[in-house]
Amino acid sequence: MKRLVNAIGMTQARSLLEGRMVDFDAMVLWTILELRWPRAAAAITADPGLIDAEGQGPETLQAAWRDPQFQKIAGELDEVQVRALIGTADEDDDGEDAGSAA
Repeated sequence: MKRLVNAIGMTQARSLLEGRMVDFDAMVLWTILELRWPRAAAAITADPGLIDAEGQGPETLQAAWRDPQFQKIAGELDEVQVRALIGTADEDDDGEDAGSAA
């Protein structure tokens, strides 16, 4: 429990320092997902759209989706929330930061 509370605090601090507003419930769910299924979280971080794919994607993600607990947690998250949590919410479709266009 202490590990979870510390991880949530670190995620919350990082979001605040980066100036991102993140839903607290989504933050808790994502933190649990990262701690319990780190490979699946890494795959989702690389391609946030996979959170909505329900069992599609790399084998590590497919394996995680077979776990009912993962299904319950991941089912509560969507791509928009994941992008906000990992800090890619303000990127446009071609992967460039919206503020970097000159």
